[in-house]
Amino acid sequence: MLGMWLIFILMIWFVRFFAAYDSRYMNEKYYYINNSILRVLLIDKSNYFEKTDRRKKDINKISIVGIVLYIYAAISALLAVLSYIFVPKRKVETWIIETENSSISLDTLNECSAACFLFLFFALLFFCIGIRVFQYAKICNGKFAKILFYTFSVAICIISALVFVTIIIEGRY
Repeated sequence: MLGMWLIFILMIWFVRFFAAYDSRYMNEKYYYINNSILRVLLIDKSNYFEKTDRRKKDINKISIVGIVLYIYAAISALLAVLSYIFVPKRKVETWIIETENSSISLDTLNECSAACFLFLFFALLFFCIGIRVFQYAKICNGKFAKILFYTFSVAICIISALVFVTIIIEGRY
């Protein structure tokens, strides 16, 4: 279960790159962060797609989607901790999450329910990343690059939706 929490912390750090507002390809609402410490914690100063610093006029702006991701991450973490504490530690069929170097094995109901909350956050995060890639594709130069970005974003959104549905279906049993 420790591995799940480490991945969760990594995903929170990853949100920083996609929470920032960029006026070149985003038409959504944003919130202006006046506190410099809070800004450094919540949004990255570089443009993730182009490896350059963001525009001066956008440096203190966080998108509403970024705020929603941070709030959902906090709720997911809270629900995971509460389910780990209050859900019975009854044995269930082992749920093994394999990676290249190791595997995470969950065999009690409280561990599985806590992991479900964290995986739902992962699915939402990757769906939002797919949306950001789709938005960014609008300003790309070249037809091949646009097609590649559009295809990649649609694939990410479909995969994250399938992961979400799978977790919901598995969580019923």
